[in-house]
Amino acid sequence: QPWATDASVVSGGIALQEPNTTVITAGRFDPKLFMNQRWGAGGTSGPSYSFPVSNGQYAVNLYFVDTYAPTCAKGARIFDVLVEAKVALSNLDIFDQATGSGNVPGCNRGLVMTVPATVTDGALNITFAKKTQYPRIDAIEILPAEKRALTPQAATSSPLESNAFPASAAIDGNLTTRWSSIFADGQWLAVDLGASYPIGRIVLTWEAAYAKVYRIETSADGTNWTSAYRTTTGVGGVETITLNGVLGRYVRLFCEKRGTAWGNSLWEMAIYPADGPVTPTTYTVGGTVSGLNGTVVLKNGAESLTVTANGSFSFPTKVAHGSAYSTTVITQPSGQTCSVANASSPSPSAKPAASVMAVDRSRAISVTLPLPVPTFSIASAARSRD
Repeated sequence: QPWATDASVVSGGIALQEPNTTVITAGRFDPKLFMNQRWGAGGTSGPSYSFPVSNGQYAVNLYFVDTYAPTCAKGARIFDVLVEAKVALSNLDIFDQATGSGNVPGCNRGLVMTVPATVTDGALNITFAKKTQYPRIDAIEILPAEKRALTPQAATSSPLESNAFPASAAIDGNLTTRWSSIFADGQWLAVDLGASYPIGRIVLTWEAAYAKVYRIETSADGTNWTSAYRTTTGVGGVETITLNGVLGRYVRLFCEKRGTAWGNSLWEMAIYPADGPVTPTTYTVGGTVSGLNGTVVLKNGAESLTVTANGSFSFPTKVAHGSAYSTTVITQPSGQTCSVANASSPSPSAKPAASVMAVDRSRAISVTLPLPVPTFSIASAARSRD
């Protein structure tokens, strides 16, 4: 993508070129981005930026490196980053954060930090404020919020190479920390998104140890897995996998066969929602399912409702008059008994009716209706599964 000089959007600080600097990026980003810097000088504040943008939400990627010998030590250069006048990064220490192999900090290591921003006045403002030594920034990347990844709640994995490379390092948004498995085939990394989302794509940023044969699996409960993607020609580096709205709360990378003699290692596993950002909100189910609390996710697509209790439930679904529709019932685990009335409209001229489902066991039952209804999922919190 094209990059531009900051001359028209910055005030304060001093620009400096370092064309002969060698920056360690491990292939994760262009080292040329670290050959130009702006650092603060004079007073307590560093450079300030004001980018003219449309109002809305953004993800801001900040590129840093420390190449100055006197500040190549923990605590030697510390500063804050303010976005829209609020502290987004507090007491940032580039040397300490930019870790390499074995999580050992050091100079000349590229560091990228991502912070969210909400703009309401037509300008995205970023300020670098000195605490110890002067702030330094090498590049700023502003992306629309719809390109932001979901925020996983937790990660687990098969046995680790060592505790220095935990599963959580693959979901911390830091491209200088990584997960690494033992040196064997059949290793895995699982992520809990905290709620069910329609998944659009997954970006895997591999360390040198990658998987040649692997699959992506999704699950509603973290126990029963369904394969959503599989490849036998993995090449490592940065791989993007398109899933086209596959619904799941848990996502697992299962590495069937290694591409090297080492294990499997990821700098980051970024999971993106289908068709833009999805923000879960608390929702109280009404009608005949009164008293059950759940989570609602609004998207274009189908309508998905999850029930975890016995009994009969009526789902009055708004469908355009005259539209054909059908109902799909999925049980976890499979093979359970349930019946659905008014499950479809075979004729486009028929008026859509509510679907009524009878469930005979306390298991998760999912009902899905196709377009033009928006998608949302309701997870019962009223009763536990048996």
